[in-house]
Amino acid sequence: MFRARLPFSWVVAGVALAAYAALNHYVMAVHPGSSLAAWLPLAPVAMAAAAVAWRSRWRYPLLGAGLLALVWLSPDRLAPGEKVLYAYLAEHVGINLLLGWGFGSTLLAGREPLCTRLARSVHGALPPEVERYSRAVTAAWTAFFAGVAAVSLLLFFSASIDAWSIFANFVNLPLAVAMFVAEYRVRLRVLPDFPHASILTGFRSFTASPKPAGAVAESGRG
Repeated sequence: MFRARLPFSWVVAGVALAAYAALNHYVMAVHPGSSLAAWLPLAPVAMAAAAVAWRSRWRYPLLGAGLLALVWLSPDRLAPGEKVLYAYLAEHVGINLLLGWGFGSTLLAGREPLCTRLARSVHGALPPEVERYSRAVTAAWTAFFAGVAAVSLLLFFSASIDAWSIFANFVNLPLAVAMFVAEYRVRLRVLPDFPHASILTGFRSFTASPKPAGAVAESGRG
């Protein structure tokens, strides 16, 4: 199940995420009123916006506008003191709700569930029982992200900031990995006769571009 090697870029990304999480926790627990605390929540947003801008035909004007926005958003303009913690809360809850919506919106009538689409990109045509299972998995991921957002809000307003930060920075991602592993084991039991993709292939399918139906079918035969 874990024999395939992780791509080096994934290892680098994992180390970067761990370092960012550790820095986030340190700043929130020790220096919540610092300028660094005010800037850190903007980092993922800025990187995502830059990635989107780079794919646009107007990449340079958009990147220039983004740079000007960052210059304008000096630490003095951002919420000082403990109020900046709400930016971290908004970032964590917002990301999970956005992911939940990304899964849940595909369960609406007339749309193909996201996990069904991912399975189809790997295996090609799917039997009915696999389509039903992948729809249930899509619903499970929707509930997972909604649950993480709910727990985040509950801890932020009813527990200590340290407890919330540990959950947001150190527990959330391992929970998602555990969800992948648990789903894989359930899939082996529920669909024993179906040719299962590895967990690594499942991770890759989230970022891989969909293949044309003919190419998928050919790759499935190979």
